[in-house]
Amino acid sequence: MSESAWLVSDAHRVQLGLGEPIRLEDRTVDHFHDGSQNSRNSDLTRALWKFLADHGDQPLRVVFGHSPECTKTAGRRMIGNDAAEDIDFPEYLRDWHG
Repeated sequence: MSESAWLVSDAHRVQLGLGEPIRLEDRTVDHFHDGSQNSRNSDLTRALWKFLADHGDQPLRVVFGHSPECTKTAGRRMIGNDAAEDIDFPEYLRDWHG
């Protein structure tokens, strides 16, 4: 089972999936992987920049799936997901010029 991570804005009650943290031998995170090379996923890259622009006025944090804090992310809208309560990438990126 792979671990997942999210970038979370508690103040705005939204989160952006980062994918699986790929760790180095010392267990620090080298990069995140969502099934493709994240930096080449233009929607995810644009969504990350928009997320920072939209929510950078408040503290942001990275939450890992194994962390007890992960349960505290319940009730937040997920950006990049197509569930009814979430915001898919086309909707989130619509009319954004960044």
